[in-house]
Amino acid sequence: MNDHNLLVAKIVVIVVLLVVTLIFCFLPYILNRWFKWTQREKSNAREFLAVLCLLNFGGGVLIATTFIHILPAVVGVVSALQKCEMLATTPFALPEMLMCTGFFLMYAIEELMYFIVGRRQERKQKAMQEALQVAMEQVTEPEEKVDLELGAQVEPEQPNWLRGLGIIVALSLHELFGGMAIGLEETVDTVWFMCAAIAVHKLVLAFCIGMEIMMAHTRWLIAVIYLIVFSIVTPIGVGIGIAITENTSANHPSIPAGILQGIACGTLLYVVYFEIVAKNHAGWRIFLCSLGGFLLMFGLQIGVGGAKMFEKQMPLVVPTTTAKVMEVLDVSSTAATATGDRHALLVAKIVAMVVLIVVTVICGSLPYMLDRCLKWTKKDPEETRSSTAVRCLLYFGGGVLFCTTFLHMLPEVIETVELLQHCGILADTPFALTEMLMCTGFFLMYALDEVMHVVMQHHQQKLSRKESLASQAFVRGHSIRHSVLLTGRKPDDVEPITEEHQPCDHGLPPKNGHGHSHMPVDTDGSSMRGLGIILALSLHELFEGMAIGLEGTVGTVWFMFGAVAAHKLVLAFCVGMELLVARTRAYLAIIYLITFSIVTPIGIGIGIAISQQSNGNQTNVPSGILQGIASGTLLYVVFFEILTQSHAGWRAYLAALAGFALMFGLQILSDEAEGADSDSCY
Repeated sequence: MNDHNLLVAKIVVIVVLLVVTLIFCFLPYILNRWFKWTQREKSNAREFLAVLCLLNFGGGVLIATTFIHILPAVVGVVSALQKCEMLATTPFALPEMLMCTGFFLMYAIEELMYFIVGRRQERKQKAMQEALQVAMEQVTEPEEKVDLELGAQVEPEQPNWLRGLGIIVALSLHELFGGMAIGLEETVDTVWFMCAAIAVHKLVLAFCIGMEIMMAHTRWLIAVIYLIVFSIVTPIGVGIGIAITENTSANHPSIPAGILQGIACGTLLYVVYFEIVAKNHAGWRIFLCSLGGFLLMFGLQIGVGGAKMFEKQMPLVVPTTTAKVMEVLDVSSTAATATGDRHALLVAKIVAMVVLIVVTVICGSLPYMLDRCLKWTKKDPEETRSSTAVRCLLYFGGGVLFCTTFLHMLPEVIETVELLQHCGILADTPFALTEMLMCTGFFLMYALDEVMHVVMQHHQQKLSRKESLASQAFVRGHSIRHSVLLTGRKPDDVEPITEEHQPCDHGLPPKNGHGHSHMPVDTDGSSMRGLGIILALSLHELFEGMAIGLEGTVGTVWFMFGAVAAHKLVLAFCVGMELLVARTRAYLAIIYLITFSIVTPIGIGIGIAISQQSNGNQTNVPSGILQGIASGTLLYVVFFEILTQSHAGWRAYLAALAGFALMFGLQILSDEAEGADSDSCY
């Protein structure tokens, strides 16, 4: 009977999603009869902001769904399968690895589709240029030549219908996995929960796609094809999930279902940051909408069967990890509580502090040394390959941090929190507490970034264009992700960010940038402002340092040090490069680099102070909680400071994948060594 009700619920979801998505897709055409959007010369800023708020509300919903619902469920299923020996025990966190696999799989598919579409567009533009050149050679009258040139410039490009269909399919790929996530659920309550989560995002996206197709004056037949294709993808995914679950027994966990749920979790993670949040990071309204969507779904998680689901997941901890957690938390009398080991741990953290300061200053100063040979300040950035190299280095560091966050820190915090709850030190909660701590760190870092941005924008409006040039490269939106070096723009092309530009700025160069000042005016206001901007960029570095300082073994300290350094040193090089390109005064550049260099060691010091408060007879509760928050701040860093362009090219993708693979290999070696140690002291 329960299986029948479950199947009926999923079929109802298929029909409802299909019908309602079609309604939302065609809703812009209906509303256009009253608002006359297609007859306006310019779009309404408030309407545009409303769409952004809706999209980011859906992004917040998907953040909660991904981390508070799907990921804990996958952890429980995979742990149960490993406990029953249906899946082999791995020297790494298998659920998180499945999620990362889904993320990079979706990333690769998007890059492939973008590459194919880009090649087709290049060939079409080349053919148009050749046809124009032939026509120009055949025309003898100058006036006719001018008419041909103007016609080639103003004639709108009519996209090939097959190419447009490919783009819609690419946008809908994650919807397929979202539908599979619904179809793979095992209870009626969770089916409706996932349906609500997917629908909030799906319907807003359907409305936006319908709006864009309408505003582009797409032919009616082609528009119908696009919207129908987009509408049926999610129901198809639900059907695939039903087919998979129907082939498994109700008394045993489904191996394909668990694996595919993990992959679907990674694809949703990709959607959240590359399709919603990361592209529309534009002010307090957007932040509050994302937070509102998250809190709404978090409340539903608690109210709609959340307690029952969490109780199922709690006993599913892999028992072989208990000894490792006991060692990290100093619950038992192990070698980690010995004075000699504690002294070695403290020495390792202090050495990491000193090395990070010295090497960061060196990497920050390196562009000035290389400029003597490569003469970067005398060339246009597009004349060199340095922008591609730096972008690949940044994405390599992003892959390193991505692996560190999900395959090192998150599994460790999960074990820590579960043991604290098992011992009664932390209360049991009707939601996944570890993932909630991670999301708390993410939104905390998001809020701090927004506060700093508001302060900097307020000061920027008081400064003249000339005074703000020195530190213009570091304003968020023109920082590492849109720097002079990476975008190929000259320093005098950089425009101040104003409130009217912010909602629709997606990193594109300004249409009519101008200016002729190359040397910044040295004033106290601009100096303090530049220092504040460096501090804003360094906020996440503070939490990265805390992540190192909170580690409980020498091996994990050096592992985290390597991960943070891979990102920190590349970022220091980019900061130095931007200071060089902006022709910042020497003493200001020194102040900026030193400030940027000491923030991470300060974070290590804070972590040391917290970890030193506990002794061998006490559990380190603050350490576990702060590590969970720190993992969320690292997640923010990865997506908002590094992996910010969803179509940065295959080189950037491969660099990110290489960084991930490198740290994954180190993680396996580290876990195997620690696993041997934990077995001996269990």
